[in-house]
Amino acid sequence: PEEGNYDSYVGGQWRFTDTGDNCPAMALGWSVRVPTGEGSNGVDGSLRFIVTQDLENGMRAHFNIWGTSVNTDNYADARDFQYGAVAGLDGPLNDSGSLRWVFDYMYEISHAEGSEPDMLYYDASTDDDTGGGGRNTAELGLQWVINDCHKLGFAVQGGLDHAENETPEWAASLTYAYTIGN
Repeated sequence: PEEGNYDSYVGGQWRFTDTGDNCPAMALGWSVRVPTGEGSNGVDGSLRFIVTQDLENGMRAHFNIWGTSVNTDNYADARDFQYGAVAGLDGPLNDSGSLRWVFDYMYEISHAEGSEPDMLYYDASTDDDTGGGGRNTAELGLQWVINDCHKLGFAVQGGLDHAENETPEWAASLTYAYTIGN
């Protein structure tokens, strides 16, 4: 957005089932955007349902769906409720499994009501005929499980539908996760 950059996010995840013989692991994740950026306002909340299943050779498949409540006026015509889904695989890169590759396909709706996919989604004017397009992104990354409590990740993303400013051409992320109570 034009304003509100450098907002802060905090979140957590609760795994309520473990992987069994014929049962995947399931978890709920949440995050909150706090308006710490210049000119930012409102607090957004997101809830995610995550399903993970172990496969052969140490690989895992995962699927999750999410929804976000958007409560800010930083963006013109932002949808009050946004949603999407992620499907992906990950697998070991070493014998111990502490280093893993990750691949994800992500779909999410357009961030603005009625914007066309090739328009800047926060500044696009609404048009009842277009209804807003979806965003398609692929992500490839690495995860390093340092020990039972600490995990470090790096990923790059690429837009698959080349919608100008609606989907990123390229993006990168660095993540750190701390696990409480295994």
